[in-house]
Amino acid sequence: MDELSLYRSEIDQIDKQMKDLFLKRMEIVKKITKWKIKHDYPIFDPKREKFFVEQNSKDIVHSPHHDTYVAFLNSLLALSKEYQNQLMEEMNQ
Repeated sequence: MDELSLYRSEIDQIDKQMKDLFLKRMEIVKKITKWKIKHDYPIFDPKREKFFVEQNSKDIVHSPHHDTYVAFLNSLLALSKEYQNQLMEEMNQ
């Protein structure tokens, strides 16, 4: 196997792990959404989101990948909110 194929194989393994973790995360998001509906809690919690991004990126603040990782986290939050909105609509029908 050539060098590029080896690298791609590593990326494929990482992507599978990320997929599995993403799906697990979204199952928890579903549970959180049910809790939010039950307790009349808003989907968007700016303090929680700020804390989430800061906590998860603080140890790479000097990394050349910091800004990209923050963008990744913000994308993840946006997808979670989109899913929560979808779930709320389905549960309120």
